[in-house]
Amino acid sequence: MGAGNGTQSFRSAPLVSVVIPIYNAKRYLEACVRSLEDQSLASFELICVDDGSTDGSAELLGILAKQYENLRVLLQEHAGVSAARNAGIEDAVGTYLLFVDADDTVDQQLLELAVQKADACSADMTIFGFDEFYGKSDTYVPREICGKHELFECSFNISEMSCLTTELTTPNVWRILYRRSLLTESGIRFHEDLKAAEDLAFIYETLFVAGHIALMEQRLYHYRRDGEGSITHGERGDTSLRALAHIRVFCEAHGILDSRTTKTQLVNLVLDTIWYSLDTAHSRQEFDRIYNGYKREWLDYIRDSENLIDGDYLGGRYRRFFDVTHNADAGDYLFHVLVDKRKEVDRLRAEGSLLLTKKNELARTNDELRRRIDTVRDVRPSALRRLGAALRRCLRHKA
Repeated sequence: MGAGNGTQSFRSAPLVSVVIPIYNAKRYLEACVRSLEDQSLASFELICVDDGSTDGSAELLGILAKQYENLRVLLQEHAGVSAARNAGIEDAVGTYLLFVDADDTVDQQLLELAVQKADACSADMTIFGFDEFYGKSDTYVPREICGKHELFECSFNISEMSCLTTELTTPNVWRILYRRSLLTESGIRFHEDLKAAEDLAFIYETLFVAGHIALMEQRLYHYRRDGEGSITHGERGDTSLRALAHIRVFCEAHGILDSRTTKTQLVNLVLDTIWYSLDTAHSRQEFDRIYNGYKREWLDYIRDSENLIDGDYLGGRYRRFFDVTHNADAGDYLFHVLVDKRKEVDRLRAEGSLLLTKKNELARTNDELRRRIDTVRDVRPSALRRLGAALRRCLRHKA
């Protein structure tokens, strides 16, 4: 949508409200906004919430707001990404709601295709694919999508799923188009005590109450992996544990914590989340805090439902993680990780050696082919000369 279009009131009836939380993202902000303003769907409003930026982001937003009449700027003192997104939710009026991070970009057809899917399936949540963008090499790496292809054909809810929620989506709120009424009727909001892992709690609370969920195969969101200044980057501490605690409280409040469906999803979600949090911990202190919190807050719950641990997905990662951790302290688990990494390094070295052998074989084959080509080239002129001489002799004979 270009600047100066005054033919439609976007406050009256936009199909989609797009909320961008912004904190010191000036470097990437304009590219993000332009990727949205170039959408093939015209009926949307763009709500940019500046969370107390100090790098000139707010000033740039003022300039962009003059170019695009559907862009609205909200300013707040620095309170975190959860508070910024909540401010956008409260201000939104669209039928659907989409969250976009300020250092990312989106496909030109994201809104159009996602709305089409949501309308066709009456979906409360429409989950689409994404890729990772590496700016330094200008490379897009496609990320995985759900492997249960039958789920792409129709809408479903969490009790009807044939897979784990961890297969359904990554914990990234920006890859989901929400029907706004799901949030207004449930009262679900981002937990403002979470400065990270806020997506995790928000997504799973909405998954547990959504009546209709739809999946899309298209990768329509471009997540910047090597960006600086993202509102959601940085050390996470024990926020994953606190996000899981919020989900548990939510399930208790809705009377679903003890249902088999909820237990199955929650048990495996906890194992997935804690495994990832430990694997990406920034320090030994953070590692110990997460590990000890997991054993204190979740181990008994998981042990009581051990039969619900998935033994197949991701090569049985959840079962292996539980088996290693339920009787081990943090040091024991770290040693297990070290041994596991050594095995992985040995495997990669073996694969690398095999690839090197094949590379050398290909090089030798290539050299041999080159020699044969050179031989043919050397032979060809002399053969042509002999043919020419024979033809001349034949002509003289005939004459």
